[in-house]
Amino acid sequence: MTAYNFIYEVTAPGCTPSTAVLTVNVNTLPDAGVAGAVDACNNDAAFNLFNILTGTPASTGTFSEAGTNPATGILSQSGDGTTAAANFTGVTPGIYVFTYTV
Repeated sequence: MTAYNFIYEVTAPGCTPSTAVLTVNVNTLPDAGVAGAVDACNNDAAFNLFNILTGTPASTGTFSEAGTNPATGILSQSGDGTTAAANFTGVTPGIYVFTYTV
């Protein structure tokens, strides 16, 4: 985060100036990484979706299953953003979409 201070001053002849300070904090944009894809079989062991992301994803996000997934309940998370186990054991073959939100 970077802070910038702006000073506003009002003056009038014979009077003490009046000032106000405005501070603007500029935060770094969150980084969810770069989307990836993986092929999985419905008899594979569970794997971590976080490892599919590339780039420099922040570890403070959460995964969610998109509404178009043909099955639910295949995702479990640790809560720290870096472990999101996807378990496709026994699910119907199809395309499953997950969203990582920071």
